[in-house]
Order: sequence, then structure tokens, then C-alpha cells
Amino acid sequence: MLGSTVQIAALFAMGGLGVQTPVSDARKTGIVATMTIFGAGFSLGWAALTYVVTTEIIPLRLRDNGQRVASLINILMK
Repeated sequence: MLGSTVQIAALFAMGGLGVQTPVSDARKTGIVATMTIFGAGFSLGWAALTYVVTTEIIPLRLRDNGQRVASLINILMK
């Protein structure tokens, strides 16, 4: 739940910083910083679910290949 809360807060902060046009350089820096915070929230909460889902859902004979694909997707999402 903490990871989700961090992600929501970062998304709202990004949205709030990007509303005013034209966007100043300081606001752009703030948006990039909140993107980093969003990534930290993802790593804190949802990133580990890739391993949980692949070990519970995929049949035993396909588990090795499924784990490889899930790990690759997890790396690409970060």
C-alpha cells in the first residue's frame, strides 16, 4: 500500500507541476524528480508481484520460461 500511495502522490504532483503553460525549467526539473519518485514507489510496491504471479499461475512445466519472460518485462517496465 505504501508503494501505491507514493505512486499516486507522484502522479498528482506531476500533473500539478505540468498544468501551467509555458512550463518553466524549474517545473520541468520537478516533473523529472517526481518521475524518479514514481519509479521508487513502483519498486517498493508492485515490482515484486511479477515473481509472485509467475510462481502461482504458470504450470510447473512452463514455469522456467514464464519466469524468464516475467523478469524481462519487469526490467523493461523499470
